[in-house]
Amino acid sequence: MFHLYGPQGPTLLSNGPSSVECQGRWIVDAIKKIDREGIKFIDPTPEATKAYKQKINELSDASLLPTTRSTYMGGSLPGKAFEQTCWAGGIPAYKEEIRAALPGFKGFRVVT
Repeated sequence: MFHLYGPQGPTLLSNGPSSVECQGRWIVDAIKKIDREGIKFIDPTPEATKAYKQKINELSDASLLPTTRSTYMGGSLPGKAFEQTCWAGGIPAYKEEIRAALPGFKGFRVVT
């Protein structure tokens, strides 16, 4: 299952249609690749998940976002984890990041 306009994307910090277009194109290309290659499913590896979260935190730490309890840090709801929720590097860098994983599903466990 793919999720558009969700956590750890540029979502809250970007224009919605621009984010959805970038993510939607990736999803369409991923589904085509999955179909062409007879892949049953893909699943992000724990290592890739950890590395992506670290990158998100590094981007956020270069800003003032971590200095306040806000929606951008997941701190607007009582009991919710205080952590970065968005890609703060802009849509062009986000697009590069996700497109780099597509050719070989880098960072994914691929089950055929």
